[in-house]
Amino acid sequence: MAKRSVPKIDPASLSAATRFCALVGPEEMLKREALDNLRAALKAAHGDFDTSYFSGPAATLADVLDEVRTYSLLQPFKMVVVDDAEAFLRNEASRLALERYAQAPVDQAVLVLRSVGFNFPRLEKAMAGGGGVIRCEPMTRTQATSWLARRATGTYQRRLAPEAAALMVERLGADLMRLDSELGKLAVMAGDEEPITTPMIEQAVGRGSDEKAWAMQAAVLAAIEQGGQDMNSGVGRQMLEKVHELVDLAGNDEVPVYYAIADLMRKLCYAAILRQRGANDGQIARSLGLWGPAREAILAAAHKVPGALARRWFDRIMELDLRNRSSLGDALRNLEGFCALMADELQ
Repeated sequence: MAKRSVPKIDPASLSAATRFCALVGPEEMLKREALDNLRAALKAAHGDFDTSYFSGPAATLADVLDEVRTYSLLQPFKMVVVDDAEAFLRNEASRLALERYAQAPVDQAVLVLRSVGFNFPRLEKAMAGGGGVIRCEPMTRTQATSWLARRATGTYQRRLAPEAAALMVERLGADLMRLDSELGKLAVMAGDEEPITTPMIEQAVGRGSDEKAWAMQAAVLAAIEQGGQDMNSGVGRQMLEKVHELVDLAGNDEVPVYYAIADLMRKLCYAAILRQRGANDGQIARSLGLWGPAREAILAAAHKVPGALARRWFDRIMELDLRNRSSLGDALRNLEGFCALMADELQ
């Protein structure tokens, strides 16, 4: 696998002095955590500040740089975030302009690029002085266990013993979004200043529903294999039927079904990134922890789905997670809409 010429940067290196950085990779939870930490550091240094968001595919260079450079008397400092920045950076003129901007970023703003992929070594090198590129990639189970214990203490002010954290990862896997969701519930259950114990996890956290998760993922993989069909017939309809079947089986709880789909989108997206870096199927399978029937099915889908499409699906499912957490729309309808979008784009 090809080595990157620019060293990996620790998210903790982001500080109030950061002026230009990128949060890159398929692990959305780490990107959110890094952005939250950066916000806290900036607020401590500058007080309250405004945040502006741009969509990479729709944003123009003039829009972004005008927003960064415009000074406000009411809010003298600001943060500007460009989501799906890889699409924005494919424009050579925009990329070259940002390379020049990285040499002398303005002092009253921080520019943050967020994307799944980021294969722009010249820009990455130019950004190093202002903050750099933070790689947010999937963790091993051992790493996820350590992260979970830190998250419990730092975010929820609850102590989580190493053996308790290991049990959560054993039951739920290494998906940080899912772990954080369960951790938040456990923190509420534990009460003020009470530790989260192993018996509590044994009682409240069910074993990962591997069979149900695989049933949902298999329906999606079948749609990919057959190229998608009209939502009124064929595998497109089967995806919707499987969503409702599993929601009913889970007691009208759509969260496990959502995580099954999100986990598959993460794997397809990360497989595309690894293949772009020169990895073969064996290396991809080891990195993603693929085994059994899922291994060949997911690798076959990863070959069939273009990398840009896999990344778009992953961005979309993460956007739906934000909507669900913000109570924007019905979670089940959001899932149905995502399945419809997939079937439409597969045709």
